[in-house]
Amino acid sequence: VRNVMGASGGAASAILALADSFPSSRTLLTNYLVYDRWVATTWGSVVAQGMKSTRLWTEIYRQVIRDDDAFARVNKRGFVAFTEPKELRAMATRMLSESLGLSRAPVSMKNWVLTNFATREQCVQAYEASGEASMTGAFWGLKISGLGRKIPAACDGGGVTHWPVGRGAPILYYATFYGHGTQTNHKSIDFLYRQGVDETIQALTSKELLSPKNQKGKGGLAIVSGPQQLMALREGKPPFDSSWQTSSIRPVGH
Repeated sequence: VRNVMGASGGAASAILALADSFPSSRTLLTNYLVYDRWVATTWGSVVAQGMKSTRLWTEIYRQVIRDDDAFARVNKRGFVAFTEPKELRAMATRMLSESLGLSRAPVSMKNWVLTNFATREQCVQAYEASGEASMTGAFWGLKISGLGRKIPAACDGGGVTHWPVGRGAPILYYATFYGHGTQTNHKSIDFLYRQGVDETIQALTSKELLSPKNQKGKGGLAIVSGPQQLMALREGKPPFDSSWQTSSIRPVGH
């Protein structure tokens, strides 16, 4: 695996993994444990982050790319996805209308993917914005230096998509949500890390290059060769069967 694309918690893992100089999972696991310690020792930290994510992540990102080589790896091989607050709110409104039977319009939103940043601070701001799932993120978002005219504000809600035109490399797509989205502690860190390792081994040793979702419909890892297969996976369609060729698949907006 060379290039890594992530959104939200996946973006955090992407920058931490790529910044590691060995390469190993040491930087990733160490900093998740630092965050776990901060949550455990800071009164009201969980409630406060409902309003705005902690600045601890800002400082963690600054520290891990302080080294020139680390920043170069993240800048060249990292791709971070996010959306805009107005897009997130519009999608929530459309989903509510659809659930009430008032509209059947396709539910989609603009998805930004950035790489090759001009400065370290711009890089930090983009990865921080990708995980800003708070009230601040939903209503105001975060600014990314130098991009205000094109991207007024950024927040959580982006998604992993296919590589830009001209990149023919297959994608190792991992649906990482197992129900631990609102908690980070020793138990969840251990569980999620082991799940990632186990699913990767299962996929790479299977004839179909696939690790299916578990009995609860969580997880799942597959190697896909193009945008149609990727979108089918994200929409929950069974991988590698005839429905991939006949489904109505909408490309992610850029």
